[in-house]
Amino acid sequence: MREIAPYIPVIALLALAASVSPRLLASPDPSVEGAFALAAAVSSMLLREGAYAWLPVGAMAAIVPSMLTWLAHSSSGCALWLSGGSVSALCILALRVFGAEAEPDWMTANPRFSVIIGCIALIIMSGLWIWLARGRLALGIRAVGLGGDNVRYQIVPASLAKMATLIAGGVLAGTAGMLFAMAPQGSASASAVMPVGAWITGTAVGALGRTASNRCRAQGVADVVAAVVGAVLWCVLAAILAAIAKARGF
Repeated sequence: MREIAPYIPVIALLALAASVSPRLLASPDPSVEGAFALAAAVSSMLLREGAYAWLPVGAMAAIVPSMLTWLAHSSSGCALWLSGGSVSALCILALRVFGAEAEPDWMTANPRFSVIIGCIALIIMSGLWIWLARGRLALGIRAVGLGGDNVRYQIVPASLAKMATLIAGGVLAGTAGMLFAMAPQGSASASAVMPVGAWITGTAVGALGRTASNRCRAQGVADVVAAVVGAVLWCVLAAILAAIAKARGF
């Protein structure tokens, strides 16, 4: 379980990142996948070079897939889903071609340090998400996402609303990617916690923790509760399955 602990903030942030676009634009955003991969790869390269002070740059690199998605098709619904998935596929393909791994292999990480930094980042990002979800901007974005008669309540321009949503998801996914690069590698931890892609993992974790947040009515807070509870349950389950596999010699 000690090896799994550094991944709990990572998984929680992925759950938040995957919930941003569905919550505000009523449409999934697969560009989270590319944002996570790019941030993890850039952060891993910075860590190998000892450029610890530049790690925030690795997280901010995740904005690139978000902006590409917005430029590819600045709309919601199926078009957003398709453009986000295409951008993610291109980002991951480019990382493979140029030799940058989406799953870094930095071997000298300190688990305790990773957990502390991860918890701090999760608290900060959760606070920003609650502020965004409860603010006036969120009302305008939801009006854009719902469309139809709801457009009369539009507070912000549609293009700005969609760009803000994509960037918010990208920053959350990028922070998760940076933390993933900092977590100890070289064991079965990463593959056990993330057997599938980042976007799918975040969506599944959010759904897993949703039942625990049903009693929480506060906007934004419910998403944070679902993300944290789902991440803990997900990582505990991953630790159990990894222990079973190790005992059976897989």
